[in-house]
Amino acid sequence: MKNGFLLNVKNISFSWYTDGVPIFKSSKVGFWPLYLTINEFPYEIRFKKKTILAGLWFGNKKPNANYFVYKFRQQFENIFHRGIQIELPNINHTITVRGVLLRGACDLPAKAQFLNFVQFNSENGCPTCHCTGEQLPLDPRGSVRVYPYVENPRMRTTEECITYGDNATSDNPVMGIKGPNAFSRIMPDFMREIGIDKMHSVDGGIVKKIINALVSLKIQKLCIFVVSIY
Repeated sequence: MKNGFLLNVKNISFSWYTDGVPIFKSSKVGFWPLYLTINEFPYEIRFKKKTILAGLWFGNKKPNANYFVYKFRQQFENIFHRGIQIELPNINHTITVRGVLLRGACDLPAKAQFLNFVQFNSENGCPTCHCTGEQLPLDPRGSVRVYPYVENPRMRTTEECITYGDNATSDNPVMGIKGPNAFSRIMPDFMREIGIDKMHSVDGGIVKKIINALVSLKIQKLCIFVVSIY
């Protein structure tokens, strides 16, 4: 972007990632690492050799995400505004490298937790748009929240989500938001720059299940058509 922060070749950007890791299958004790990667590194070394362990939460409960992330606020503000002095001994020169926390990635349960949203199976649980979803009963018992197709849904924005958070509490969410979140203080646009949960949306078998259902439906229709001919 013209006059953008990353137009300066000395500046860098970070992506963050977190998820819970149980220590033993029979125990509730686990830890939550918070990883950073530098986006300007080549892809082949970005995750293999240059991943930064920024923080670690350990305990028998999920982390208080706001408290956990807020501990990094001062460091990120210093890196963004003042930068870090790097000495280049080969040319006897010192440069200032500034950085910005630009993007993030996590699965839907962690996303709801770290953005202070209700979970995806709650009303207004979609962290991307304003669709409220519908609650459908399951046979023989229980229910599930589904999100029917909506053409051109209204997408959430960072500005309005901050406003919702300022007016919400855990007991009285506003549009699915339970309160402020720490990432809104250290990311330029925390709504647009946190990725979609590919793992549960694609890799977990949902797409395969949908394709199998569609293929089975087509086979059923074909069989009915052939039978009707004869």
